[in-house]
Amino acid sequence: MAKDHAKTTGPTFSLRGWQAGDCSTKNLAGIALVVAASFIFAASDIATKIIISQVPSFEIIWFRYLAYSVIALPLLTRPPALSLLSSRNKPLQILRGLGAFGSGAFFVTSLKFIPITDATAISFTAPLFVAVLSAVFLAETITPSYVLATICGFAGALLIVKPGSTDFTIGSTLPLFGSLCWAGALVLVRQMSGTEPMRLTVTYTALIGLTSASLIVPFVWIDPDPVVWPYLVGIGLATTTAHMMTVLAYSYAPAVLLAPFSYTQLIGATCMSYAVFNDIPTFTTVVGILLIAASGLSLALRNRHTP
Repeated sequence: MAKDHAKTTGPTFSLRGWQAGDCSTKNLAGIALVVAASFIFAASDIATKIIISQVPSFEIIWFRYLAYSVIALPLLTRPPALSLLSSRNKPLQILRGLGAFGSGAFFVTSLKFIPITDATAISFTAPLFVAVLSAVFLAETITPSYVLATICGFAGALLIVKPGSTDFTIGSTLPLFGSLCWAGALVLVRQMSGTEPMRLTVTYTALIGLTSASLIVPFVWIDPDPVVWPYLVGIGLATTTAHMMTVLAYSYAPAVLLAPFSYTQLIGATCMSYAVFNDIPTFTTVVGILLIAASGLSLALRNRHTP
């Protein structure tokens, strides 16, 4: 379950009958759900940052997948999840699940080393990786404007990561690897589009993630202090709620309408990080965030006008 963080992908929707000026109740409901989910994801990241020095990252990830599998999976998959595993693309579904798991693992681990605002901003480079991977593996056409937006976005990521500077740490690269994993997962969804129902993909993603985390967590498990348990439970409930809200949002409104609003997570992460940790982004970080957001929004707007 990736973050993975605003990084949840809903079903593919037809744009027939939808126009930019449509302010229907369903569209507004979808926007409200995405914005609310983005702030819940940010709050979950704050809680993760608070306990990351006391609990291994894979233990936190295990709790997230456990909560999602127990609470959300039965609600989002009907008939029950175990009857949905007869996929025609099992290898791709497994790879997609591993990509989502890797995305979350890299992101959560990065919070031990860098501020939440930096990690969140870098994680939003996933659409840029999607553009590159889609051109290579799906033979999608890349226009000059697409290339420019991608270059600007990666330039923004470099401003935040600061390679070669005294502020550079290996932890700064972890969200970048996480974004690459998530982009790979999204490209696999595109490749399976039309052949696999979204609920099947959701089922595989949850079960592959839970299985992967369960194989790792016994080797890193640390008994949480009593004060840490409420955070672990809260993180599991929060991420599960946010993912369910996101899935619901994409059932109400087109993905191209909702995508730009996921960037409100950057606002939430910045404000909450300042309130809790007194983290103030540097000037270069702010510029990097703006470049990443602008490039991501431009790609979203381009997709909006693509038939």
